[in-house]
Amino acid sequence: MISRYRFKYEAPCSLETAAEFFQRRDNVTILAGGTDLIPLMQYGVKKPECLLDLENISSLKTIEKREDGLLIGAMVTLFELTKDPVILQHMPALSYSAFCVASPQIRNLGTIAGNVLQEKRCYYYNQSEEWRKSKPPCIKVGGEICYQAPKLPECRALYYSDLAPVLLAYDAKVLLYDADGEKTVLLQDLLNDYLSEKGKNYLITGILIPYHVPGTWDKFIKYSTRQSIDFPTVNVAVRFSPVAEGLAPIVRIFVGALAKEPIQLEKTADYILSNIGVLEEEEVKKKVIDMALEEVKGKRAVVRETGVTIKVKRESYQVITRAIEELLDAIKRFEG
Repeated sequence: MISRYRFKYEAPCSLETAAEFFQRRDNVTILAGGTDLIPLMQYGVKKPECLLDLENISSLKTIEKREDGLLIGAMVTLFELTKDPVILQHMPALSYSAFCVASPQIRNLGTIAGNVLQEKRCYYYNQSEEWRKSKPPCIKVGGEICYQAPKLPECRALYYSDLAPVLLAYDAKVLLYDADGEKTVLLQDLLNDYLSEKGKNYLITGILIPYHVPGTWDKFIKYSTRQSIDFPTVNVAVRFSPVAEGLAPIVRIFVGALAKEPIQLEKTADYILSNIGVLEEEEVKKKVIDMALEEVKGKRAVVRETGVTIKVKRESYQVITRAIEELLDAIKRFEG
């Protein structure tokens, strides 16, 4: 049984029909792979009035080279991201991050857009309706307390997407429909809005990744109790793009699973760029790593997590150190 609550179900065969339905009807919930939504419906956490299933829209399942970048359709599965030759060649971190998600069964169903717009999770919210009745409701479902951080007046549920840090490091954009019509927005702006609990709804049609300059290097590292099956304890995406004609070098560092959205280490990235000629010096390398860890500590959310102690969470920061070390080595190889 998907849900004990009644809901309307629509499965259009064209994007035009889906967009029209999405914009003229209130309280539409998008169904992509369903690997996040269906369990929440079964728990009684999500009670949609109408499900809009995108499975029959073939135009959302393509990967297309455009003049302004690589367009990945919203319904492209995680499994397809792991084997697409263009992504494997030019965006290996994205392919690997998709491979790190859950199990093969989940990757066969889960989609790129669904992974990005997954719900934040906490040990109270992701329980059955009967279990949640034993406690007053949390902030995320209309209450006044966050059980992950009881002393704070805001929801501190964590965002566990493995793909989002990589896509943010790529400066990805999102093609979507919302109540105002069709538009293209920065993924960073979309996540800031979506994860702030403002209640907005989106119909994503694709993820647009700008082409990288030659010599671009990227990396994704995930730490979890069980490398693939579990949600990340910490994940990190880093990118370096060297100087190109008319373009300055770029360093991007995003750390996930530590807050309500991926943390960008802007201060650390700026320091790396300003010291790009002396990164081989041990003193500089140590300062970069210390700066990255300090920046994470200043932006993270220390909360209670199911099956993860605060001690384990802090120990998992080793992957941040590893990612920074590999980033510095990649820059030195290119600059050398």
